[in-house]
Amino acid sequence: MMKKFFMKGKLMRLRKKWWAVPEMKENAQVIFNAESLKGKWNEEFKNTNPINLELGCGKGKFISEIADVNKNINYCILDLDTNAIVYATRKIRDLELLNVRAIPTNIEKIDEIIIVTGHLAEKFEFLKDKYQVTLVHNDKYAIYNNFYTMYLVKQYLSNTYVIDADNYLVDNFLSNNLETSTYFSAYKTNFKQEWVLHTNSDSFVTDITIEDGEGPIMCGVSYWNSTDGALLQEAIEKKFELGNYADIYWDNIVLDQLPNLNVKIQSISHNSIFEIDSLEDLQHLHNVLGYSQYQSDK
Repeated sequence: MMKKFFMKGKLMRLRKKWWAVPEMKENAQVIFNAESLKGKWNEEFKNTNPINLELGCGKGKFISEIADVNKNINYCILDLDTNAIVYATRKIRDLELLNVRAIPTNIEKIDEIIIVTGHLAEKFEFLKDKYQVTLVHNDKYAIYNNFYTMYLVKQYLSNTYVIDADNYLVDNFLSNNLETSTYFSAYKTNFKQEWVLHTNSDSFVTDITIEDGEGPIMCGVSYWNSTDGALLQEAIEKKFELGNYADIYWDNIVLDQLPNLNVKIQSISHNSIFEIDSLEDLQHLHNVLGYSQYQSDK
């Protein structure tokens, strides 16, 4: 089943290097059969330290620096580009970073990545060559809420993850085996004006409200199967034709169509994902991840 993935410097392209895979196979810190280690990563690292994922490590400059100053954290790095990750694995080996493992694989078997750009769209251009992503530019990003963003990419809304671009995923909770449309949700407390998910005994979402307090909230990550995706595509098109959508979110479309959808909730840890709306939010994330000292030294 095809999965798609939405997200709201100088790059040197690397020629194909025939020696990359053979070299990495000689490196014990490169894992080619990551599926066999499910539930056994503590054995692989020989400790019970937390594990962070880096999706897209490039040549490994960042991961080598961050792993070196955080020896109490384990890291798994994944990259689609074998020619790039081979250089990262050299750094890991040469620096004797025993808290890092490299996984040269297709990230969660996601076949296509679509990123909708707005402000500073030019900063994303390098991704087209490096990861063959599809970029769709929203030239009205400063006028409309994200309904218009979803209108621009509605045709991709089938067997698709939708991820808000101001989120940082600490844990990789995405699954390649989902069949039911799903909202990923963390239980939060003391919040103000969050979108709260209400469910029945079978974990299907029955209502969505915006309120203060505590409860399971939207976290900006959802999955939509082909059936629900088709319904939402049609609803998005109809709303666009009617106009008057400047102030609505795409989740308003989901709310309107909820009686016709089958959407489940999947709980995640409140520390699995962080929304970054300000420099203060970013600094808080650095503190949570344990490398504020690294950032202050840069």
